[in-house]
Amino acid sequence: MCPANMALNAPYNLTTQQVAFTTQPGRFSYAVGLNQNVPLVKNIGKPNQVGLVGLSGEDQNLRSSYIYQYSFGIQRQLGSAFSLEVDYQGSTAHKLGLFIDQNQPTVVVNNPALRGNQTPNTQIFPNPFFGSISTGADIGNSNYSSAVATARYQGRHGIYFEGSYTVGKSIDDASSFFGSTGERAGLDDRNNLAADRGPSSFDIRHRAVFLYVVDLRVGPGHRLLGWNNGVNRQVFGGWQISGNTTIQSGTPFTVFNSSQDFSGFNQFNDRPDVIGTGPLHQDNSNPDAAFDKTYFSKTPPTGRQGTSGRNQYYGPGLQNWNFATSKVFPLRTERVHLRFRADFFNLFNHTNFANPVASQSNGNFGKITATVGSGTATAVGTTAGVVGGGPRVIQGSLRVEF
Repeated sequence: MCPANMALNAPYNLTTQQVAFTTQPGRFSYAVGLNQNVPLVKNIGKPNQVGLVGLSGEDQNLRSSYIYQYSFGIQRQLGSAFSLEVDYQGSTAHKLGLFIDQNQPTVVVNNPALRGNQTPNTQIFPNPFFGSISTGADIGNSNYSSAVATARYQGRHGIYFEGSYTVGKSIDDASSFFGSTGERAGLDDRNNLAADRGPSSFDIRHRAVFLYVVDLRVGPGHRLLGWNNGVNRQVFGGWQISGNTTIQSGTPFTVFNSSQDFSGFNQFNDRPDVIGTGPLHQDNSNPDAAFDKTYFSKTPPTGRQGTSGRNQYYGPGLQNWNFATSKVFPLRTERVHLRFRADFFNLFNHTNFANPVASQSNGNFGKITATVGSGTATAVGTTAGVVGGGPRVIQGSLRVEF
């Protein structure tokens, strides 16, 4: 069943496009569908005709992935309230899961002006009676390196500030176990793993995060409006402001074309050639023309992947400003009080664009048609510094603390 030197377990998925009484005379059994020696339609097994039955399995000798992590940091205390820290953080991972098509054909290119699956070009399938034989294999690798600078200030009067800046780079063959959302799970060419090595789908080269918490020095015990009476405590005392700000560069995307099998590899996600000179011209602030479409060939080449690499271009960056204010209302005892909190997610209602449409087969190719973070933010997100990107959301809460 398996054309390559890899033992498979029993297939866990079987698909076919056969329709009884339409593409073949009648119904056939599961056993017939798996029989490599039974052509299910009359043209199966001939040149440029892929089998209609595809299956998925895993290498029986699949190993567990493993990772090496390493870091080195220096911290310096400057005075009693301020500290500075610089860290290097890195990791390398091996035996990551990837899908390969063991029935990927070899393409003999006789006319490069035609697709790889068109005569006189010839596809030679290792097993012509099947479609794709998608196999889980432990052949992926990844690498990450970054430098992080962090400054902290812990004041004596209820002031806390933390700011960090990270510059890093993540490279891999695929960005999650057997692929990730928005990225093909399998290789575009199983015979050229290096062609799929590129920036991770979550690669963010620059990221700055700022956190702050400030107890306002107003009300009883302070110089401003410091009268110690019931009205003053309820109106002016116990105010606090806090927030977090995230500013980061964009995430990468891959230009591809899924309308036809251009290469002939039967993967339907071929990448075009780069025909422009220099780097790709991008204007992520212009949703109608985020990048120069003429930089790429109109269709991918025949018999190979194009020269436009995986995840080589970066989308818009992100800015998110979250702000919160809270007020403590003393109750009858010192241990029990009422806290009101108002959260402003994306305080300035800044629009954060998603990556542009990268499929040449899409009518919106080269345009930005969506924003990121459309989900409603939560109070937990603000506290934890989770990045959002949707429209401004205002949330109020009231709780008793004791």
